[in-house]
Amino acid sequence: MSSRSMMIAGCLALWGAEGLVSAAAAQQTLNAPPAALQVVAPGPANTTVSASMPLESPVMAAPAPLQVTQPLVPASAPKRSDLISRILSDMGDVAMFPFTFRSDEALYFIPSAGAIELTSVDDVSIYQNMHDPRNALYDQIMPVWTDLGDGVTDMALCAVLYGLGGEKGAQTADLSLETLADTGLTVFFMKAAFGATRPNQVADQHNFFDYNDAKLDGGFPSGHTAVAFAMATVMGRSYHLEIPAYLLAAGVGYSRIYLSAHWPSDVLAGAVLGTWMGFYVLDKRGNPGEAGLGLAPGIHNGAASLDWKARW
Repeated sequence: MSSRSMMIAGCLALWGAEGLVSAAAAQQTLNAPPAALQVVAPGPANTTVSASMPLESPVMAAPAPLQVTQPLVPASAPKRSDLISRILSDMGDVAMFPFTFRSDEALYFIPSAGAIELTSVDDVSIYQNMHDPRNALYDQIMPVWTDLGDGVTDMALCAVLYGLGGEKGAQTADLSLETLADTGLTVFFMKAAFGATRPNQVADQHNFFDYNDAKLDGGFPSGHTAVAFAMATVMGRSYHLEIPAYLLAAGVGYSRIYLSAHWPSDVLAGAVLGTWMGFYVLDKRGNPGEAGLGLAPGIHNGAASLDWKARW
């Protein structure tokens, strides 16, 4: 067999497989017995495929039937058996966050904190404008809508995804459960620390560090809103339904004000926290190095600006 024929056969094999040549054991001399070219390439549905093509004549023989071998698991996919250890690791990151946050996270939280502070100054009037106009239809819808931010409801949704969503649904549910636990624990400690009263506890002002009225179940931040935005970030990103997911989450936030459960600044803080928590889990577990949220400098019409950047 001529060297030119061997080169043509090898190139055609590589082109037809569109993959990775793992072993090409050819004879050391032209008189040696014919060798075979082994081609391994990624296949559909997270599998690998392989085929052998003999190199025994100038005309390339038909490839052997493709054989499915072992499944491929993405290196970034978290192991579902270590959910608790992952949550504990996340809580360690949250505890150290004030000392380790990145510049893009600072550019996200600093303006957000300013917006929350400005809202809290006028909480009572904003609350009255959003809460007092009563609507018979809203009276029926809001108690149901607000449950979209309830942990039990979201765990049930995760169970459905595990059972009926296939591999993608199972991975999404796994990341969602981690996000749900991270958000719930973070909100619990923040509520206990801030001791903020709710409108249905003290109606005429938004008090902080009032541990007599607020106790451990303070109003800042809104847990339902935080959970809703965290789940919207993970599930919306997974199924490319970000806009409807965030609209549903915003409805949860509004329902908390309508039902006298939270002040507007509580809701805004919950939205900021939940969105960041969802991106945090995606950044750490789902799409390392790709997912993220922050502000970045830009130029528009010749003027410098700061642009929101969401990396998927």
